[in-house]
Amino acid sequence: MRRRAFRPELPGQLEDRSLASVAAGSPGHPAVFRKGMVNDIIREVHSQFLVYIRYRDPTLLREQIDRNVTLIPYSRADRLLDSIDGILHDMLRDQAAGAPRPVLKASNRTIALIRSDVVQHVKAGDLVLTLY
Repeated sequence: MRRRAFRPELPGQLEDRSLASVAAGSPGHPAVFRKGMVNDIIREVHSQFLVYIRYRDPTLLREQIDRNVTLIPYSRADRLLDSIDGILHDMLRDQAAGAPRPVLKASNRTIALIRSDVVQHVKAGDLVLTLY
């Protein structure tokens, strides 16, 4: 009896294939996420902006925000980190130009972006927020 070798349909790494399956659509089971966790992430992002005001280290700010935002379901597929990097880039540019309150504006824009991303997935049915 002959054996056949397994050949995946899409060549490449597993991450690329799983990303293609995400793009194909939801399998019907939404991700479950605790509402308190979303609030914790938002609180932590806000506190990292406060730490930035004190130490002025944009690399540390990016690392800490990236660490927290990747906990949100679908954040990689939505390229949420790329959008946040754009906000941080604008903040640094405004800071160099002497614009008023660039850190506060960036903090508010980042938190609004995170909230809108979560709300978008809840409305689409991809994400369920639980109390516990």
